[in-house]
Amino acid sequence: LFICFPLFFALLNISKVFLIPRCFAFDRNDDACHTFVNLDVWRQILADGEWPMMNIYNNFGTPLVGDTLTYPLSPLALTYTFFPDIIAMTINRFLITFFTLLLLLIYYRRHLPNGLSLLAALCVFYAAPFFWHSAHHHFQMTLIWFVSFLILQEKLNQKASIPVYLGICAVAIFMFLSVSINVVVLMCL
Repeated sequence: LFICFPLFFALLNISKVFLIPRCFAFDRNDDACHTFVNLDVWRQILADGEWPMMNIYNNFGTPLVGDTLTYPLSPLALTYTFFPDIIAMTINRFLITFFTLLLLLIYYRRHLPNGLSLLAALCVFYAAPFFWHSAHHHFQMTLIWFVSFLILQEKLNQKASIPVYLGICAVAIFMFLSVSINVVVLMCL
């Protein structure tokens, strides 16, 4: 049940892929359009042997690669390296849903009974701001990293250890590489 629940909702989240022929789980909105255009830009930068530089002062503090709107060092950018863009976006939607719900279940099971933890995980994931984050490239992994921090904080409060400290450092690094700086600052407060 623990794995089947996030798996079911991750498949439900991309169900139009299975229901509509030649359909993929991406949105035809401004965010998706920027993603596809700018993926080619950072691929070209890397192909030219250059290292993409962050511009933390552009777009209200969003960490941009030059002036593009994608993060080539984000864990989700790896799928765009190996798959065509619309397939990669579909895979990312599945992974975001699965891992977010799995982490929310882990977190809520510590505080609530099983049934309520399932309901709380769904309510948080499908709340309008967080559900929109899965479509917006600046915030796609916000909830995953935030819940990871909460879980690691609880572990740190129970027993401080080197693996927990290293986990917090790893989450902070990946969060900085894949989420808007504004959100990172708010989470750290």
